[in-house]
Amino acid sequence: MGDLAGKALSNMALQKLVYLAHGWHIMKTGQPLATNHFEAWEWGPVVKCLYDSLKTYGEQPVTGRVTWFNAMENRVEMARAPLEDGQRAFLADLFNRYGHLKAFELSLLTHARGGPWDRVWNAPADEIHINQRISNDLIRRYFHIHVENAKNIP
Repeated sequence: MGDLAGKALSNMALQKLVYLAHGWHIMKTGQPLATNHFEAWEWGPVVKCLYDSLKTYGEQPVTGRVTWFNAMENRVEMARAPLEDGQRAFLADLFNRYGHLKAFELSLLTHARGGPWDRVWNAPADEIHINQRISNDLIRRYFHIHVENAKNIP
């Protein structure tokens, strides 16, 4: 994908890039990009199944393909996400924009005060968030209202 071709990314960096892509996509199209939900973890928004697939890499660059367990077939398979041409171009533009950032820099972006992760992670004790789930509506509203120059970013 453009400038990211061959770039080594950690699990943490991939999580943040997926979150940013999801946020921009849902803001621009009204439709989620990821089918799994994001959870608020200590280091930011995480898709648990993606984390589980990549956790063996620790902080090292991910060098393999994402896998998932197909319970119907009782086997592990490579994960595949069919993308339309417009989605491919959108992701290439977005990853070219953010892909040069280090994992901790991406994490800072996802930890914005008042942002979706912050609102779930630091929610009052009487506010319930099952599995610390970050709703798509919360993500959409934040990206729509709080992100500067939204029209100039993929």
